[in-house]
Amino acid sequence: MTSPAYEDYRRHERHLIHVRWVNRGAASPQEDEVLDAMEEAWTRLTEDERRVVDAEPPRSLIREPPAPRRALTDRDILDAPRTPVRALGEVA
Repeated sequence: MTSPAYEDYRRHERHLIHVRWVNRGAASPQEDEVLDAMEEAWTRLTEDERRVVDAEPPRSLIREPPAPRRALTDRDILDAPRTPVRALGEVA
């Protein structure tokens, strides 16, 4: 059975993942609020619960925003090996 502090910590951790996803990994005031709430919940965890949290890989530490998708250009298509040339009727 887990304590309310452990459940609070995990709830805040899931919220942090969401906040970081919405902000594409950039820092935000909302992230700071969630981190403060996580820290407060951490202080209420038992030593055993802290060991459980520490033993797991971090769930919410993604800081890098996803790389922007690059659109293909004509040059990409023409330079690609073994790309068959299409007739105008095939593309229009």
